[in-house]
Amino acid sequence: MPRLSLPLLGSVCLMAACSTRAPGLTEAPTGCYVFDRPMSYSAAGTRESGDSAWHVLQLLPAGRVERPLMDARARGGFSARSSWRMEADTLHLRVFDGLVGWDLDLVPNMETLTGSGTYLSDARVAGQKPLTVPFHATRTSCAAAP
Repeated sequence: MPRLSLPLLGSVCLMAACSTRAPGLTEAPTGCYVFDRPMSYSAAGTRESGDSAWHVLQLLPAGRVERPLMDARARGGFSARSSWRMEADTLHLRVFDGLVGWDLDLVPNMETLTGSGTYLSDARVAGQKPLTVPFHATRTSCAAAP
């Protein structure tokens, strides 16, 4: 059996099992996404549900996250503490301003993201687990975001 050199093994790894992209995903999941629920200050998102700015995120290269429909002041707090990364076939996304936010585990599939999110808050109720809910998002043009 022929022996593979280390540089060749590294190339095989980069092209196959070591990929950070999800199956069926031809590129990093960067771009704008419209989520089916607001990522807002309340876990239920009741007050923010009618405001599309809370539903749209932009995933940028190097794990950066923006809220493109919010004014610069509101965006800054989230951008500084929010991030994304791919691990195997799962997109781990944190949208957080230091007090409240969401930790999401999503599976990218072409133009959608599907999974669940756990609400993050500085206020906790003793003996209760954090709220976890389903999430779904659809890729959209950043210029055409609602």
